[in-house]
Amino acid sequence: PASGPPPPQPLSEDTIRSLQEQNPVCADCQQTDPEWVSINLGILLCIRCSGIHRSLGTHVSKIRSLTLDKWSDARLDLIRAVGNKRGMQTWESTAPPGLRPVKDAPREEAQAWIRAKYVERQYLAKADERGRAGVWEDLHDAAGKGDAARLVHCLAHVAQGGSATTLDAEDTLRLNEALCVAARQGNHACVESLLLHGADPASKDASSGLQAVELARQHGNSKAAVLLEATLPLPRPSFARLM
Repeated sequence: PASGPPPPQPLSEDTIRSLQEQNPVCADCQQTDPEWVSINLGILLCIRCSGIHRSLGTHVSKIRSLTLDKWSDARLDLIRAVGNKRGMQTWESTAPPGLRPVKDAPREEAQAWIRAKYVERQYLAKADERGRAGVWEDLHDAAGKGDAARLVHCLAHVAQGGSATTLDAEDTLRLNEALCVAARQGNHACVESLLLHGADPASKDASSGLQAVELARQHGNSKAAVLLEATLPLPRPSFARLM
């Protein structure tokens, strides 16, 4: 059988340098050489803005360090697929020019800007005439094509940051269906993104009845399968034999 991905590892200096060359300034304040990442939003941040993101809670933004944390291939590929340019196109789509704080702006100004972007979501573009159903349609299409950047863009419009807690039962079902689509397609960055947004790794595909991990195995997607296996809840111990 095909081997799975390697375990999470610290990033090499070359990898960090490459990420910073692709994302030379903080996504929120233009500070140079950002070393922190919102893994669910897919953007690089300076230390000050990362602290503000942390204060919003992990249901909005999940923060990791380029230099201090270990990284899986799936998580690294997700950040490479999104990045600050695409992230700002999503989260600042309707923001007036010049509104983004500069690097030396007061902390209160940066806090207000970040909250407006990711909590109040003031600058997201409005959905087209298809409405929310159209966003879900696009999201499933992105999952099926392995387009992680487009997937994250769609998730911004249907789930607040890194949480499925704002979704109703129907939307939660759609999120889990998207995970099954991504598992079948095999793009591990898409699988990672959906898991970070609260998709249930134990969810089952409506047509086949198979769990997402079983779909990944069936289609030979070892990286996605290993990722899903690692997030499945451990089976509860049975004490029946002891009674």
